[in-house]
Amino acid sequence: LKGIGVPVAQRCHTAVRCSVASWPAGGATMGRPNAATTGDGLHGDCACRRQDIDRAARRRWKRRHLIRLVGGSFLAMATIVVVLLRATGLWTQAQVTYRLLGSFAGLSVAIVHLPNGKPTASLGSGWLITAVIALLALAVYVMTLPWHTPSLANPELRNPQVFFPKNFALMGVTPIAMACIMARHPPSTYIYDAVWSVTCTWFNTLLLTLYHDLKGNGGEIANFNAFVISAALHVEGVTFVWNACLMVRRLCVVSSPQSFGARHSTWLIGAMGLAFHLRLWLLVLETCNLAWLDTFSAHCVNLTFGTLFLGVWLFYTFVVTGSLSRSALMLRREAQCVRGAPQAEALWASKMLGYEVLACIALGVSTTSMWSTIMLYRVMTWWSTMDVKVVVEVLVLEHRVDLLLSAASVALLSGLVWQPKEPSPEALQCRPRNLHKVVSYALPDGVQDGDEHEAWIAKVEELAGRGVALRSLLDFWEDLACGKIMPKFDPSSSTTNDVVRQAIIPQSRAAGGGALAAAWSRGKPLIARCMVTHNWSNRFVHLIAGILADALNEDYYEGVASMLISGDEGIQAIRRRLADLGRLEVAYWVCAFSVNQHASICNGFGPSPGEDDERAYEEWDAKRRDSVTGEIYPVCPCHEPKISNSDPANCEVNKFDAMMRFLHEASTDFSHLVVVDMEFDLFTRAWCIAEIVESDLSGISQRILLHSQEMLDYHYDSLSLIDVRNCKASRVEDKELILKRINDPSSFNVQLQWTIFGTKGLFSKWLDGQERAALIGRIVRRAMSAGGNSNSLSGSRLRLGSSSSNGSSLLHVNSGSSNASSSSLFNSSNDEKKSSEEAVSEGSCGSGRGGGGG
Repeated sequence: LKGIGVPVAQRCHTAVRCSVASWPAGGATMGRPNAATTGDGLHGDCACRRQDIDRAARRRWKRRHLIRLVGGSFLAMATIVVVLLRATGLWTQAQVTYRLLGSFAGLSVAIVHLPNGKPTASLGSGWLITAVIALLALAVYVMTLPWHTPSLANPELRNPQVFFPKNFALMGVTPIAMACIMARHPPSTYIYDAVWSVTCTWFNTLLLTLYHDLKGNGGEIANFNAFVISAALHVEGVTFVWNACLMVRRLCVVSSPQSFGARHSTWLIGAMGLAFHLRLWLLVLETCNLAWLDTFSAHCVNLTFGTLFLGVWLFYTFVVTGSLSRSALMLRREAQCVRGAPQAEALWASKMLGYEVLACIALGVSTTSMWSTIMLYRVMTWWSTMDVKVVVEVLVLEHRVDLLLSAASVALLSGLVWQPKEPSPEALQCRPRNLHKVVSYALPDGVQDGDEHEAWIAKVEELAGRGVALRSLLDFWEDLACGKIMPKFDPSSSTTNDVVRQAIIPQSRAAGGGALAAAWSRGKPLIARCMVTHNWSNRFVHLIAGILADALNEDYYEGVASMLISGDEGIQAIRRRLADLGRLEVAYWVCAFSVNQHASICNGFGPSPGEDDERAYEEWDAKRRDSVTGEIYPVCPCHEPKISNSDPANCEVNKFDAMMRFLHEASTDFSHLVVVDMEFDLFTRAWCIAEIVESDLSGISQRILLHSQEMLDYHYDSLSLIDVRNCKASRVEDKELILKRINDPSSFNVQLQWTIFGTKGLFSKWLDGQERAALIGRIVRRAMSAGGNSNSLSGSRLRLGSSSSNGSSLLHVNSGSSNASSSSLFNSSNDEKKSSEEAVSEGSCGSGRGGGGG
């Protein structure tokens, strides 16, 4: 079982993320990511993890080939010995010989295919058509054997009342196997194993049907039939282990790796597989008429193996079904306490787990019923006077039903013949309203017409021409990383605010003033193809990595950030890949580079809020200090006039949404990129919200790029309660201006959640059963983290529905490692809670997360 990689399934979600060719992927497990996993300066850590994965893959490859060598050699030698003994006359029992050869043939299937190997895509059309025709032809030939070869087949099978009970399994499994073989899929180890499993189930059903067709013949036909039934039963034993391993690989990514089912699956499956095959070998020994194996001993040993298999199977089915059921119920409770995208995802995951539970129950009942009948048959044959004909008929029917259910469950749950629909607002009957009704657009007072309006349009066009080419961005990063333009730059700590104050402003002043983007393009307009929304408190390396990752079509920017920090080798690797894609000259619009900082902020930090408001003063003071050294930034001595909102037509920092609309109308392929920081502070900034509003309002293609999926899961609890009314701005009037445009905050909050969580993006690619289970596992784990684990309070955020002294219905209890920087967005005021239209009612939330919608 270790050779086929069952334990490796517990880490499959990490292996999938780390499998992107030549790109390191870091990240943390569920819980608070620590510095060792979130610091993007740790490229060596990513490289070490990749080396560990490569070493594990090499060890698994060697182990697989060792199993093939040892197992194949043993079966080959045993087959040769049996044939020689029969050929020389030393072994006179023909049926025993054929049973042994059939057993060796059935076990050879386990050597031909070892699960959890190299990802394999669909075969070519020619091979697929050939395989499907072969399957159909063999199935039809075996089922019609009583008609075209009446001398061999039992004539009673021509009776429909006898024919259908014996053949309905083959009639059902054959189209399932054909559909699985014909299904187109990308390279997937899990799907490749599922196809093998379904195909071998079909082969097993074919052999069993052939056995019943030939039953009753004598001579060589009887010997051949002994070969067929032995091969069929051993193939069934191998397929049973494969099916169990497929289920374990789904279970391990849904449940906690520390759960009983995940930790002990190898031993439980091994015990069942061993009992299955030992019982079959005992049947072979019974036909040898051995002196030391009398009838009583044979019955006792056979019943022991059967009881062992049945007991372990019932226990394992109970453990798996219980684990999946608990996760599904928890997701149902979670769905009652959240709204929008998190609610849709929780309901979808709960429904998928429901299908898994139904499959487990169906297989548990069918297999338990079949093995119980087998043991009943064994007890009844102990007394030869009892009539077992009815029991045999029932056993054959149960066996066929079990095979059909096994094939159907593998085909459906593996993703071969069924891909579930992604969660959507329609499933909740709460589709966000049209944003044209939710959000309104209006020019500031004084610029609706006349010269001011013309000046407004001219400034918008000027801003739109200040794109930044990726080549210039990489050059700037190289100079920054080597200390040429900012000696105190620390890629693991320096923020965008640090770089603007100590690199961009000095560089643009040295170039004659104005925006740095204009200096790089030598005053020529460079129209951007993408607008970047970001917050200045984000690490600067994350901003650059997010832009480059978008150009490189990466899902997350964590790996690209590690490449940037790794040194010149990593930077040149990114440059080469961009050149190969032809994107070095693609222009992005980034406010830090594209806005003339000398006309706005270069000479100061804004008015101090006063030390009376301690929190506001700390925020203001932090914005004027270097995040590495703590020193106050030097101010620019230039004398360029500063333009604020008092001159709306010429101000550059109030036109981002208008510029986005202008670029979208000028170019149909214009898009909007949102680079989200690790702490998700971006969604607390009013102007960032305004840009997202404009993107949705104008129908601009929008992409949200995150540091890693772990960070999204960690902040799930706070993001599930996001409320645009609690965003922050440096100036109160900016926040009021932005919120005035949002006519329906409740609907906008729902729309914003769907944008943040990117639910549809998660399902934009084809998912096999294991990937879908990993996605369900993510939803389960973040729901556990949000709701609080009753067994462990450490590292969790507990949300208790109670009333505080100020009337708030939500009490946050944060552990020492929790993030408090986003609390202003996610904690509503008492008045807002009273008037919130989207707040979840207290009656439906119980005591877990009541009032979350406020």
